[in-house]
Amino acid sequence: MNFNDNTVKNNNLAIEKFGVVLVGSGEIAKTHAKILLEMDGVELLGVFSSDFKRAQSFASVFKIKAYNNFSDVLADSAVAIVDIVSIHNTHADFGLAAANAGKHIIVEKPIDTSLTKARELVETCRKNNVYLATILQQRFNQNIDKLKKFIDDGQLGRIFLASARLASSRDQTYYDAAGGWRGKKREAGGGVLINQAIHIIDSLIYLLGDVSSVSGEIETATHNIEVEDVGVGIIRFRNNTLATIAATT
Repeated sequence: MNFNDNTVKNNNLAIEKFGVVLVGSGEIAKTHAKILLEMDGVELLGVFSSDFKRAQSFASVFKIKAYNNFSDVLADSAVAIVDIVSIHNTHADFGLAAANAGKHIIVEKPIDTSLTKARELVETCRKNNVYLATILQQRFNQNIDKLKKFIDDGQLGRIFLASARLASSRDQTYYDAAGGWRGKKREAGGGVLINQAIHIIDSLIYLLGDVSSVSGEIETATHNIEVEDVGVGIIRFRNNTLATIAATT
């Protein structure tokens, strides 16, 4: 489906633009909103948050509608896409409801903290014939794109070893913000590996293919959080390429 077409199809009706509603009103929602407002072929209609006052404040900044109930989003025929930017462990629940309502879904990484729920969301989207897109933007990085073409064309020969490293800085206030959910295992699902290093991990998978086994170690070294701020891993791919990962905040 081409989001730049002047006329697109939604539920067998020709419409000029896809109507989009954000689910979540945190910092990353602001980034999504700014980009959506600049895009052709989409119209940012509104925002839903579990905190309606936050939704209202967010909506006033971007001149969009604040939804008080998620059921109102699903019932709105103008909404073709829900863009889920909420806390990690809520992603699949919102996505499942949206898919069953016939809405297409954009979801921030990770799809969910539960592998079972993530798989359920994928299958539910297939069942309902709706699109599911996860925000893993490094696949559009020009260097990654060139490297992918080099590998696929055989210009680098057989790849037998790869490595990925992420060293970023997050202070304690980052983990304490917004109720501290980024530092909690239940809500975030993990620390640096699922929240920051997920992008370099995805790049390895995009470049090298399916994975056969993973092993690793994690540690919480410098923050007062439940999740890891240091992680190392070894990946064996099905083509027997080995890769290492090292990541820290």
